[in-house]
Amino acid sequence: MSGVYTYDNRYTVSGSLRIDKSNLFGVSDKYRRNPIWSFGANWNIKNEKFFHCDAITALMLRASVGLTGNFDRSGRTSPIMIGQFISSDLVDGGGYMRITTPPNPLLRWERTRSINLSVDLGLFDRINTTFTYYHNKGYDLLGEAQLDPTVGYSEQLINSADMNNTGMEIQLDADLIRTRDFTWNLGWVFGYNKNEITRNSAHDSSPVLNRVHGTTRFVEGYSRESIWSYRWAGLNEMGLPQAYKADGTKVTSYEDLDVEDLEYSGTYQPKYSGSLSTGFRYKSQQANFLFTYNFGHVFRVEYPDMNPFGSSPALNERIADRWRQPGDENKTDIPAICSDMMNYLMTYQTGASELAQYSSNSIRKGDMIRLREILLNYELPKKWLHNSPVK
Repeated sequence: MSGVYTYDNRYTVSGSLRIDKSNLFGVSDKYRRNPIWSFGANWNIKNEKFFHCDAITALMLRASVGLTGNFDRSGRTSPIMIGQFISSDLVDGGGYMRITTPPNPLLRWERTRSINLSVDLGLFDRINTTFTYYHNKGYDLLGEAQLDPTVGYSEQLINSADMNNTGMEIQLDADLIRTRDFTWNLGWVFGYNKNEITRNSAHDSSPVLNRVHGTTRFVEGYSRESIWSYRWAGLNEMGLPQAYKADGTKVTSYEDLDVEDLEYSGTYQPKYSGSLSTGFRYKSQQANFLFTYNFGHVFRVEYPDMNPFGSSPALNERIADRWRQPGDENKTDIPAICSDMMNYLMTYQTGASELAQYSSNSIRKGDMIRLREILLNYELPKKWLHNSPVK
């Protein structure tokens, strides 16, 4: 149910309430129920009797608070039974049934409590701007917990983490020039966002490997979209990749590293994003341009591994710059290709290939500005179409 009430075109209050239930996870009925609610209020200051300023054509304060919910739709939280036929060359030649995911009666909705504050301002009937600040508190987020394999499962989704999500957004629209025959308008959107995991109770059995591969969902004290790397230490005299430990020593395998030896490379989610649009109109001719931008994030470029017998014919172009002979380690960061399968298996087992592909030398800044759209428009004079079926 929902309702909105406005008094004298100055004060507005609104509210909504909904009860959702899901049988896609959990067993306990009390955890399936999730109340979703919101409450908001607006104050139109421009319409107050005490407000007298012709230059300000609009002024409104807005605030809202609410609670939303989400549940996992992938099926990983539902105990599903799978039947499978066993090949007849086995002893019994029959089939079997198994539960793919363990039941968890304590599963709850992922929930987000949101607070939003906004100011709408209009100036000279030509400039309109909106400033919004928000703070979202997400809690009971789903993450993988490692289990004792003797119970029959290696991991299970649980409500494991909490996250703070804070940001702001500015939107500006302005008619810089407005005459009978010519107009020039400008639109600008700027957004800032930062999130941080404040709690995580799910244990990671292999953080040195999982974090750099991006399979670790939550790391307490860091962004949800964090990228982790091994500290690149160059190639050795044999063309093998190396990484630094926290104490500065060099190793040639990720297995010799601990979690404190990893490097936080940044986040793949832009901290700053937005757009800039501008349009010109002269009589019946019009041109519009839209630019978008993202700043404050990083990404990992692809580096070749050390496998000479890869099944894919698409080789990374950097393979041409690989280490070939002693001394090449001073001019390239592409490791040597193993000369035969035995050498590769030895290298793979020692974890050297992981350093070749997931070290800090593969991190790049993701800052970008893109001209996304150009629109040119010409409106035909109406007198040309007066006696035609085209309107």
